[in-house]
Order: sequence, then C-alpha cells, then structure tokens
Amino acid sequence: MLKSISILFIFLALNACGQNMMAIEKRLLFHYNKILYWSGKDTTGSYDSLNKENEKFKKTLLHYTSTVLATLTYPFDSLTAPNHGIFVTDNINITTSADKNLRIYSWDTWEGGTMHDFDNIVQYKVGNKVYSKVLFRAAEEGDPGCFYSTVYTSALDNKVYYLALFIAVLDSKDISHGIRLFTIENNQLNDTVKLIQTSSGLKNAIGFELTYSSMVLNPKILYDAENKIIKVPAVLEDGTVSDKFIQYKFTGKYFEEVK
Repeated sequence: MLKSISILFIFLALNACGQNMMAIEKRLLFHYNKILYWSGKDTTGSYDSLNKENEKFKKTLLHYTSTVLATLTYPFDSLTAPNHGIFVTDNINITTSADKNLRIYSWDTWEGGTMHDFDNIVQYKVGNKVYSKVLFRAAEEGDPGCFYSTVYTSALDNKVYYLALFIAVLDSKDISHGIRLFTIENNQLNDTVKLIQTSSGLKNAIGFELTYSSMVLNPKILYDAENKIIKVPAVLEDGTVSDKFIQYKFTGKYFEEVK
C-alpha cells in the first residue's frame, strides 16, 4: 500500500513538473514571437518595440534559467523548431554539453541589418542549483555577437572545460567561425579562461573569417576530443578556405600549434 502511494506521489510530482515546464515554454515562445512580429515591421516606433521585446524575452529567459533546474535539460521544442508557425522560419539555438552541466541559448535580436545581432545566455549547474548570465558583447565597438552551435566537453589538466563553436554574421557576404572556452570554477562560470597559445599571446577564443555566397555555414572548426586537438581551417590570402587545418594540441597546460 505504502509503495503504491509513493509511486503515485512520484507520478504526480513528475506530471506537475512537466506541466510547469510547458507553461514556461509557452511564456518564452509568446515573448519570442513578439520579437519575430516586430522584426517584420518597418513603421515608426517598430524598432523601439523590437528592442523592448528583446529585453523582455532576455529577462524572462534569464529568470527561468537561473531558478528552475529542469530548464537545463528541457528540450524547448517549440523554441528550437525550424518554423514558429505564423511569422518567420527562424529559431533559437540551444546547445548543451555532454555532461548536462552547461547550456548556451542564442538568438537573433533582429536589431542588426546585414550584420546580424545575436544575444546569448549561458546556463550552468553547480550542485543541484542552476545559474545563468548574459554573455558580454562589446556593443559599443560594433560587436554583432554570435550564435553558438555546438559545445564540446573535455577534461584538461584535471578540470572540465567546455569548447563552444560559434558563428558571427558580419555582413551580407562575410561570416566568421570561432571556438571559445568556458569552465566552471569556484561555483562560478569563467568565460574568459585563456588556454590557447597563439603568436600574439594566450587567447580565450580563436577563429577565422571567410566570404560566402550562400548561407551554407561550412567549413567548420573541429575538435578532436580524444587527442585534444582544435582544428581551424586555414584561410588563403584571397579569402578562400583551403582543405588544410591549423592545429592546436593540448600539451598539458595550453593548446599549442603543432605542425
């Protein structure tokens, strides 16, 4: 009898959690669809309305991702679907680390022009609690931001690091690909950790720029987790990308270029 009651309580708790997450997703989708609505308008005051909706969405997402543990693994299918139904065929990109301790949310604010303007929220777990923060962008310097497509998880020097691939749309013909390092230490996210040794010093991120004639976002930076090697496509002087890679191997303390 007691066992049956316990199973019933577990079932009810899981059901309540699922309903709660559906309500959260519905609210986020409501705000995001407002962004898409105003992004398609070109009237007096539409840009201000778009900016306000972006701030509302960001504030709402930041709230839930820093208070509700289940958001770290919830799929949010309606947000990541390739078509939101009534506005445009754009979506929010959500990428999660293999150990389920870090997740990055990226979306186009539609406040840019041909230089797309992206915002990002990074969510991470410490113990049984979740935290989140907005990734800093040097907006005053014309930094358009980027969207993160993949997060690799790698144990380096007895610490877990997250290597996140990102893409920035610079204008109608130029994009950049990059990889950025994160780690969780002292119960906080370190998004400026520098482990990549380059000719100009230690870096938190590296990448390359290329000119494209379509939205096919290739080639890509690769990470060989088994051998701990970052592979960055080599760009030729004319702006085209070769089939060769510049490789940075983790040698015990830093990623260093190897031939």
